[in-house]
Amino acid sequence: DIGKGPLTNLAKKDEFSCQSNNLYRTFDGSCNNKRHPRWGSSFINFRRALNPDYCDGISAPRCAHDDSILPSARDVSITIHRPSYFTDEQFTVMLAVFGQFLDHDITATALSQTQDGLPIECCNDNQRKHPECFPVPLAKGDPYFDNYNMTCMNFVRSIPAPTNNFGPREQYNQASAFIDGSVVYGASEEKVKKLRSFKDGKLEMFITPDNRSLLPMSRDPNDGCNEAEENIKGRYCFDSGDARANENLHLTSMHLIFARHHNYLAEGLKNVNPHWDDEKLFQEARKILGAQLQHITYNEFLSVIIGKDSSEKFGILSKPSSINEDPYDPKTNPSVANEFAAAAFRFAHTLLPGLMKITKELNDTEESMALHKMLFNPFSLYKPHGLDNALISAMNNSIEKSDPYFTTELTEKLFAHDASPVICGLDLVSLNIQRGRDHGLPAYPTWRKHCRLPRVDTWIDFEKAVGPISFSRIKEIYK
Repeated sequence: DIGKGPLTNLAKKDEFSCQSNNLYRTFDGSCNNKRHPRWGSSFINFRRALNPDYCDGISAPRCAHDDSILPSARDVSITIHRPSYFTDEQFTVMLAVFGQFLDHDITATALSQTQDGLPIECCNDNQRKHPECFPVPLAKGDPYFDNYNMTCMNFVRSIPAPTNNFGPREQYNQASAFIDGSVVYGASEEKVKKLRSFKDGKLEMFITPDNRSLLPMSRDPNDGCNEAEENIKGRYCFDSGDARANENLHLTSMHLIFARHHNYLAEGLKNVNPHWDDEKLFQEARKILGAQLQHITYNEFLSVIIGKDSSEKFGILSKPSSINEDPYDPKTNPSVANEFAAAAFRFAHTLLPGLMKITKELNDTEESMALHKMLFNPFSLYKPHGLDNALISAMNNSIEKSDPYFTTELTEKLFAHDASPVICGLDLVSLNIQRGRDHGLPAYPTWRKHCRLPRVDTWIDFEKAVGPISFSRIKEIYK
């Protein structure tokens, strides 16, 4: 996922100082490590597990080993990642929903923009192409985009991070790398102040006529979410700690649940400690919420993703016996890896089903809604049972299996809705592949060597590693 926001000045290491008596985490994640105060904080570059593989060694997006252009990311998508549907009945869509919410707490890669802070258009033949453009070419005969006479899919490169030294291009993370609830509160003091009510430690909320708490409204007409038709009804998209909160209905619901939970905690703390002021109540509630988010992540979410055995092996489960142990290592850099943000954690995209069963309010009967119609469409939360219905749909729909296949809702109709200039939508798989090339992420054979797996330097080796179906499709498109 990509965040949008202005660059901030990055403090040099020798200019940065930490308060030794600070009782609470900073909003931007700095000073969690006193020796390396900027490690894991927002607005620093991602770390790398492997050196980048740029075509020119410095900045140009990755190319083939003989310096030729790689196949179009869209060709890779339609050849290798074809639509096919295999349901995993063990888990529900809520698994993917929490994964996205967690992802937005720890990663936010910024896109390049114009000097005026506007989006860059890379597929307009009448304009001179911006140097940060890296569009995805669409071939003649494309099974979907040909219907719209499209020959190009817009793609803008991630902002290069200022690193204060010479070397290959790096990208930077706008979010705090720590699981600290910054997705709820924001990763800067300015954002946090905007969301606070400054009364009894609570966050600001919009109260409906029937006395329900919703997130504060965002009245920005250019946020890619607000629709004039809904605004006339007094319904706007929502504001939260992360700019991507309105990306889909389920994600917005998670933001609402945790914002309500913060206020619930603050109210409970005030009842027990009536002498605490607003600041104390806010910070203590924030501290508890961050700890609960960590507990859910390590005990429940990761136990599903990597398995309970692996969780125990790596010592990441909370156990009463470990309450007196301190596994903290000040020499470990907690900053998010570029490869994790731009590739690995996007695995959940394959889990999403194309159709979501939803409950109709009047008679509790079910109907189905196409996934793309839930994107940038949080307005049902204004209805009396809007949040309940959103959560029920997340918990009543099984995920798809984790495999190379994706629904056409993501490979053809991403972000297609009435208020969007992209009438036919985008291809998320193509954008993911293009982002990896943009960031210079090394290719699959390099990672096999890094992970001490058998090498795949020949097609014969490769077939043994990936299986006959993937092998035949990949060989069809790559040299």
